[in-house]
Amino acid sequence: MVYNARVVSHRAKVTMAMASEPELAMSLARITEPADRSSDPPTAAELRALWLPFVLFVVVSVADTISSVIMLRNGMMEEANPMMRWVWEAGGALAFCCVKALLVAVPLALFNALKVRRYWFIRRVVWVTILGYVVIYGFFFYIGNF
Repeated sequence: MVYNARVVSHRAKVTMAMASEPELAMSLARITEPADRSSDPPTAAELRALWLPFVLFVVVSVADTISSVIMLRNGMMEEANPMMRWVWEAGGALAFCCVKALLVAVPLALFNALKVRRYWFIRRVVWVTILGYVVIYGFFFYIGNF
């Protein structure tokens, strides 16, 4: 955050002048300090708003799983992830889908369990996860098809 040096020095002078009045100095500090919402508990509306990134995370994962199974079955691609390649070769489509579902369910359960205590962190992590998933999926989809 960028502060205006003149305003900060003026605030410091006023605060020092009001040192004998601690309540007044505290109210001035509350007015001039930037709001830090990370310590506030999330509101019910903020918690309800997390449904969108949760659903988007599931939708992107389902699209990845379906397209991967279709392309693997038709020989259009080879699985690049060695662990998932082994799952595909050893267990087939059902095992592949179960592992993919587990790789979505565990983070979602963790996000959901922590959403009240760590709302601001979880909100950012979910969106970064979605963005990373879409970018990686899109990159490999582009490479594989063009």
